[in-house]
Amino acid sequence: MLHFIYRPASLAFVLVAAVLVAPLSAAAQFLNPLSTNVGIDASAVNGSGVSRNSNGNGPIADAASELFGLNTADASASVDAFGLHAASVVHGDSTNPGYTPTARSFASLVNPFIIVPRAGFTGTQALLRIPYSFGGNLNIYPSLAACATCFGAVQASVGVDGMADQFYFLGASSQGTMSNPTFFAGGVSRSGILEGLVPVNTELYLRAGLLTQVHCQSDTSMSCGTEALFGGTLSYLGFSPDAVDLVWGLTRWRSPRCRSRRRGCCWSPGSRR
Repeated sequence: MLHFIYRPASLAFVLVAAVLVAPLSAAAQFLNPLSTNVGIDASAVNGSGVSRNSNGNGPIADAASELFGLNTADASASVDAFGLHAASVVHGDSTNPGYTPTARSFASLVNPFIIVPRAGFTGTQALLRIPYSFGGNLNIYPSLAACATCFGAVQASVGVDGMADQFYFLGASSQGTMSNPTFFAGGVSRSGILEGLVPVNTELYLRAGLLTQVHCQSDTSMSCGTEALFGGTLSYLGFSPDAVDLVWGLTRWRSPRCRSRRRGCCWSPGSRR
């Protein structure tokens, strides 16, 4: 579960995840995630509006908008076979001075998998590599300098239980965060490769999370707004150089031939290539 220290806000973001097992196996995707979660908050004026949190075991989506005079707040979030998606945008109008529209959207998934050795593989661990990329934009309009009360932030993460190497990003944009290491304005882009040894024949979990927040208040002389538009992606490919297969979407089931209680013995594949 993601936790964020800033107050709710709004933006737009896309977290898209797909997994390929290469070069020794064919593609496997996020099918039937073990658990999915989305939440949205949209308030056009000082904490009113809509606030919901929904849980599922597969694709899930929610969205809300609120209007107060010319103030607007919009938030949406979804989880599907391609990954996580979130968008939030607020506008504080000069006709409503002193009122603060806020928006927040978050999405997360936990997807189970198991690494199955092929014939001849005798190791107890396999090397897992996950190249990833991340990019998007966070904007305050008409400008950061002109809108002292506006704030926007994004938090994203992806990793595998038991693998020390993880991806995590936290960024914020406001006049008050300009001296903070998390500050950024406009575009952001990150890429790299997560790598680590993970056990075979053991249920593992890939966890991904995304949270966006914005808020903005206008005065009588100027309207202001905040948006985080991550039309780019947080995406990655996963592969192992070892002779193993990745099996996704596991369900609990004990084979009649399985007399052991060791982990992995009672899991059946939900998606295997």
